[in-house]
Amino acid sequence: MSRPPRPHRHWIPLGRGGGVEGFYPLALQLRKARVLDLIGEWRPAGDIYREGAAVARREGLADAESDCLQCSAELLALQGNYPEALALFEQAAGIAAAAGQPDRAITVRGRAGNVSFYLGDFRGAAGSFDQLLALGERTGDREMIAAALGNLGLIDVEQGRYESAERHLQRARAIQEGANMRQRLANTYGCLATLCARRGDAAAAADFYRMQLDVASAIGDKRTVGAAFSNLAGVHWRRGEMDRAMDCCRRSLLISNELGDRRGAASALGNLGILHKNCGDFARAESCYREALEIDRELGDRRAAAIVQGNLANLSKLMGNAARAAELYDAAISGCREIGLRHYLCESLYQKAELLFSLGDREAAAGVNAEALALAAEHGDADVAVGMAVLDVKLRAAAGRCDAAAELRALLLRFPDPAQLATLHAELFLLTGDERERQSALANYDRVAGGSPDIAVRRRIERLRRTGPGTGQGATA
Repeated sequence: MSRPPRPHRHWIPLGRGGGVEGFYPLALQLRKARVLDLIGEWRPAGDIYREGAAVARREGLADAESDCLQCSAELLALQGNYPEALALFEQAAGIAAAAGQPDRAITVRGRAGNVSFYLGDFRGAAGSFDQLLALGERTGDREMIAAALGNLGLIDVEQGRYESAERHLQRARAIQEGANMRQRLANTYGCLATLCARRGDAAAAADFYRMQLDVASAIGDKRTVGAAFSNLAGVHWRRGEMDRAMDCCRRSLLISNELGDRRGAASALGNLGILHKNCGDFARAESCYREALEIDRELGDRRAAAIVQGNLANLSKLMGNAARAAELYDAAISGCREIGLRHYLCESLYQKAELLFSLGDREAAAGVNAEALALAAEHGDADVAVGMAVLDVKLRAAAGRCDAAAELRALLLRFPDPAQLATLHAELFLLTGDERERQSALANYDRVAGGSPDIAVRRRIERLRRTGPGTGQGATA
């Protein structure tokens, strides 16, 4: 008896050549492609997605075609090809909708929300994730729910809504840990680490970044391993462990280049720029920043471009190029405003206000710093809050509206962190010349990883150490 004909509708050819070709089911091939995607074999994964889409289209399999196009779009997004990725996402969603599958269309557009996020369209991204969350809750799809919650949490972090971010991320974490969704869980750990860092909890941030690296390493997710190394570089930098920070950045850059992950490469280059700046190698720092900015602009990644422009402005200010720094701060501020990037907007506003104050433009400095203070009060920006408060005192004292020493001493109760106390005592020493303030400043700096990894702060510490008793009045730091 002859064997029944093999169904071709769900099969695609494996390999090419003169012999008889082998065949594997499309669903199995897609699973293989997802594994290749995970471990960084992006080219063969992309080939499978494209061939699968072509076969599904030829055979009239709308759901399979939509799935293959969505996977191709996600892969393109990882590589930073955002416009092409969005086009494929929309094509996949359109096919699903035309086939009478509205839920699948919502799922596809939910995935596209990640691209909208990196293009700075936070509102559009949030809309996609909200629809995905509603669909997951209606259908009971816990993986979908957790994915939507994690992405909404990341948007909350970027826009300074930290309490909402924690609620979203902790809900996602609970679902993912309970169901052992390790790939998604690694990303959630990274988001929780960023949230802790923004709140000033460096120890918790370090723990979450290590958890991210451990999970990503265990499942072989090379892209997330690279991201985790880049994140850990910041942890080591804040501890003054420059060699370990450099090693993490270089490993991250190597992985990103191997994968063709341009967004990951830009992130690693930006972090290398920060490290080179704080090691005093300004030329290499600028080179890294410029290369990162070029990639970000090519990708259309407005969020990353705004951050790098702020870093370039800080470098220019440190190098004494005030005009260039002011121009770059304006670009960073404009970019952050456009996409609602509140944390970095707050920082860039403060840094520009400092620059204006140093140039003697007190009126402009006061206006800019007031906006930064309002943003910090709204979402509790721990990184620059004490600097803005000190600048506010200086501005009001210069206008004869307050007793600077009394105001600075009052801030000692408001900012108990050693690094913050060091800043305040240093300012009090410069103002009063009181040797006790100098000693308190140095003692608190010594409590912060032996000083500080930031080159500007290290310069201040060196000046404080060189300054003898009674020479604080009128000194510069």
